[in-house]
Amino acid sequence: MPKIVNGNIEFSADEAIAGSCPVCQSCEIEYGFSDIIDTGIVYPFTCRSCGSVGSQYDKTVFDGYEISYVPESYIIPNLVSMKKIAVIENGYLRDM
Repeated sequence: MPKIVNGNIEFSADEAIAGSCPVCQSCEIEYGFSDIIDTGIVYPFTCRSCGSVGSQYDKTVFDGYEISYVPESYIIPNLVSMKKIAVIENGYLRDM
């Protein structure tokens, strides 16, 4: 059940579907620019169907890195062959 907090109606993730208006369930949502907050990302929105205005909050979870470039001087043979794991120490890859 939605609750009222500081004059705003709050819907939990169990009560609403991301990408649809929590008031009328329309998918005609127009999003503004996102902003990063402590626990994730907030997207201001306006529903083009019913006119509701609010914010969608999405939690973010660290999921890993993808490295697209490592300077040749930092490549460790063991890292390349995947025989050992390397760590970054003082900006450099270091063999474990």
